[in-house]
Amino acid sequence: MISPFIRHTGQLWRVVLGWTLIAAGLATIYGCLNGWFGKQSDETFAVLVISANVVNVAAFVWMIRTVKCPRCQLRLFWYALSAKEHPTGLG
Repeated sequence: MISPFIRHTGQLWRVVLGWTLIAAGLATIYGCLNGWFGKQSDETFAVLVISANVVNVAAFVWMIRTVKCPRCQLRLFWYALSAKEHPTGLG
């Protein structure tokens, strides 16, 4: 669920773009492992999987760094992951 605060502050596009990039990276990895892209050399396979992982990590870090409270600059995505307890967060 996306917080109404994120929508109100105009940052929804950051969250949507970040999760879309992560989904694309995961789909690429899954596709490589299940032959969606046909037969490929070991080098091509490695480049695709490593590139997809780089995209996933970059999107995750980008969301951590850019989804902020406009007033106090608290990194909201990081706060949601690290400070909240289960089941609403990962902390």
